[in-house]
Amino acid sequence: MDILVLLEEKKFLSREFLLWLWFMVDSNKDIFHVPNLGDIIVSIDGRIVLESVNREVVERIACKGDHLYLKEARTGLKEGKVVEECGYVITVRDNEYRLYLKATHFNLQSLVTPKIDTSQMESDDIDGIYYEKLFMLEEINHALDGLFLIFLKFRLNKEKWNIIAKDISGWISRG
Repeated sequence: MDILVLLEEKKFLSREFLLWLWFMVDSNKDIFHVPNLGDIIVSIDGRIVLESVNREVVERIACKGDHLYLKEARTGLKEGKVVEECGYVITVRDNEYRLYLKATHFNLQSLVTPKIDTSQMESDDIDGIYYEKLFMLEEINHALDGLFLIFLKFRLNKEKWNIIAKDISGWISRG
């Protein structure tokens, strides 16, 4: 099967994940337990991009600002638009990561890792900086995998997903 066809067929899952994560954050259920990482905290950051699902006309709405997860973006959901892109801040231990997830190919659009504290390192310890950055990339990858696994456990359980889907529908209709 062509990879682009497969991505198009499965895009609904990444859109549902982004919507579920937004709903969880907005419902003050923003702390998730990920094995081997402990509790991670997720918040919305920067912007949310919504897109119409009508194939004839593609309409995109970008909502930016501190209160973007409130009225304007949720109004777009009421009108039948879907989450195409969302910015998050994910805190793992003492590390804060800023990233944008995009639903089209279910990929990271951008990632900002925490600044490395070089005050305790020797000036020529380039390897230490390199390995610290690699550790951070592995940590955020593990956190994202853990979040997606939590989502899939709900999504693949019909009874649990029906409850969550009902809650999400109510959340959208309340705007």
